[in-house]
Amino acid sequence: MIFRRAFCSLVGNAAQRKGLAAVDTFMAAGSLINKRQKLFGFLVAQMGYVRAADMLSMNQDMLIGFVRFLAATRREKIAAQIAAEFKVRSLLPAEFLQALPQPERRIYRRTDKFSSFKLPRKVGEVEKASFELSSFGLKPEVNVHFISSKTPAIVLEMAAAHLRSLLEDDQSALAFDTESMMPLELAPSRLAILQVATTKAIYVIDMLSFDPSHHLSQALVHLFESPKVRKLCAGSGQAEMRSVATPLKLQRANNVLDLQKLYKKISIFSRKSSVQHMTGDLLGLRLCKAEQISNWLRRPLRLSQLHYAAADAFVLHLLFDRLRDKVRKGDVFWSAVSASSKDFSFA
Repeated sequence: MIFRRAFCSLVGNAAQRKGLAAVDTFMAAGSLINKRQKLFGFLVAQMGYVRAADMLSMNQDMLIGFVRFLAATRREKIAAQIAAEFKVRSLLPAEFLQALPQPERRIYRRTDKFSSFKLPRKVGEVEKASFELSSFGLKPEVNVHFISSKTPAIVLEMAAAHLRSLLEDDQSALAFDTESMMPLELAPSRLAILQVATTKAIYVIDMLSFDPSHHLSQALVHLFESPKVRKLCAGSGQAEMRSVATPLKLQRANNVLDLQKLYKKISIFSRKSSVQHMTGDLLGLRLCKAEQISNWLRRPLRLSQLHYAAADAFVLHLLFDRLRDKVRKGDVFWSAVSASSKDFSFA
């Protein structure tokens, strides 16, 4: 079942509509070892070495098997790098390690010693698929904050104060998105990241070390429960909203606008409504989704993961503005907004 779910999560809904015959045929023959080798080869072809290892890191046996697979297929240097980066060298036999070269460099940059970061013009090989938020019109002086248990108290207070200021504006909006365990069910599902964005700042919040008693948490509760602050999301249903409500201890979430529903009502001839499709159609930009299927529970996160998380939330503001500009008659637009908005209750 693990292999079947892995293929399903990567090939998407199209394959599920056609059935899983191709997946079952591909995986049918051979022993468990052969099936693992097929899966590893498929993941490498689809995702690259690092993201494949990141995906498999939720199951230690699978990750060790992946390192052995790389070494057995004459990719010893990559196997050594993966083993070092994902800290499984101590779990491998001594004779196996002796056959591997010493890792030459870190595979990717990490983000364990900062509370905010600037997006570089040039990024490493692994992060090259991530785009710069400046292409979305985000000014360089606007900070993107990663909020965790290591974030200085002054940064948390400033974030809380900025979010509370939205309550004073009747036209304010808060965009949000979440990142949870990827579809491959190697571990229980768990909310890992909550991204909230205003038009001036983006906060990527580590929910694994989140303190619900802090002022920042209280500010988020007031915003989500406020009926006058519009919450922008893309396809957030009851299950996803409940995953946000549980750690924040929300009683309700009011005025939640689903941009996918709004887009379908305005662009009646479009069959697709994903954030990636809307970004291309409305903004003429390519939204990279390479990090969508990755291990969001592993710490520290890669810089490319933070790029992806920040952009996924911030772009919702731009999509909302573009949809509003697209409809010339204001009453038609706001009628569609009302029909696409919903209140959630978690009592």
